[in-house]
Amino acid sequence: MSLSPHVIIVNSQPPQVTLIPGDGIGAEITDSVKEIFDYVNAPIEWDQYDVSGMSSAGEALFKQAMDSLKRNRVGLKGVRPFDSPSDLF
Repeated sequence: MSLSPHVIIVNSQPPQVTLIPGDGIGAEITDSVKEIFDYVNAPIEWDQYDVSGMSSAGEALFKQAMDSLKRNRVGLKGVRPFDSPSDLF
């Protein structure tokens, strides 16, 4: 099926995006990203999971976050202090 360039498909539900702030500066960065999305009136529903290496929530919270990613099919993850290109090698 091809659509003419004049057809607009509108979904009344804002997209759900899984948000995992992470540790360290990740939480600050994801807060800023959320503020930017709010500022430009981007219609996003954040499904936030505070999965952390510092958390005692463990496997149950990790599984919930993974289920959210599978359901939403899109996610945003904050950086960890050791997420750098040199850590990949």
